Amino acid sequence: MSDFARALREAAEDLGAPTPSEAARLDERVAQIGRPQPRRTAPVLALAAIAASLLLFFFLRGEVVSSVSPGLSAAAGRSLPTERALPAPSLPPRFELREASGDADYQDDHGVLAVARGELTLDHPEAAMTLTLDGPARLRPEPWGVTVERGTIRFEVARGKGRREVAVSGGVIEITGTRFVVTEDGRRGKVELEEGSIRFHRGHPRGDETVTPLTPGESLSWQAEAPSDDDAVDTDSSATPAAQPTPSAGPAVSASATPSATPPTPSLIQRVERLRAQGKYREAEQLLAEETEDLDAGTRERLSYERGSLLARQLDDAPAACAHFHQHLATYPDGRYTAEVKQMLGQLHCK
Repeated sequence: MSDFARALREAAEDLGAPTPSEAARLDERVAQIGRPQPRRTAPVLALAAIAASLLLFFFLRGEVVSSVSPGLSAAAGRSLPTERALPAPSLPPRFELREASGDADYQDDHGVLAVARGELTLDHPEAAMTLTLDGPARLRPEPWGVTVERGTIRFEVARGKGRREVAVSGGVIEITGTRFVVTEDGRRGKVELEEGSIRFHRGHPRGDETVTPLTPGESLSWQAEAPSDDDAVDTDSSATPAAQPTPSAGPAVSASATPSATPPTPSLIQRVERLRAQGKYREAEQLLAEETEDLDAGTRERLSYERGSLLARQLDDAPAACAHFHQHLATYPDGRYTAEVKQMLGQLHCK
């Protein structure tokens, strides 16, 4: 074997062993260009031959790779690396995407919108809400509004659409048409009112003795694990949405706004919300099934709807959800959630 043929072979080995068909074509090319040449031109021609053969080798490799289906080289019998497709972004029912940043990463996690990063603007037509958020965040659309599990979210709510709510770890924000920012981390949070009016209800079920109204420029902080008289209304409008909640700041809520004895309902709701935030949906459902007997009718109705929602959306247990919602309608035939329950029965194709 001539020197330039040997050099060609060594170069080809560095690039990877050729297939039999490639080797045959290379041998043919070497034979064509390997005839003895005059001494004065031999080095130049040898180098040219090597270069030409290498170019031919690359050309042949390109033909082989481009002529086979993605992921498999039929000629070489070797798998080629393929790009794994990422799951497409998805939204829970009731949310509609208006705008998303290029780096937005979000998924429908069993009815909860989980945002890993990026900015989103969402519409909730059923509740006449527009939401703007920057991940990370977790929130769940409801017929009556939104449950915020984690994140900082700006709400703009149209007026005149009936009562809407935003549920948080420490209670419920009742909306009458407004713009406000909610910051929530699963255990504590803060709401800052920019425009309009809202009322904060400690614990999800409403009661007049627990209501705190807010006016534009005011903010209110809560802490779910230790409900006390320390919730505060802060009139400092310069606070930013990302500020840490400071329950002691500002004037304390009046004694009439907080019951003397802490009722069991807020604690129950807080436990349920923590379980939901941790993805422990079965434990949350069992808690609602076992610990609502001593509550008033309005509170039981709300928690009954929450339990059915867990069965249908998070646990994907249609038979149990159908049975529960039928019982709910029998117990509360003219209740507050009758329309939502009937809609859910239709979506689940309950008999």
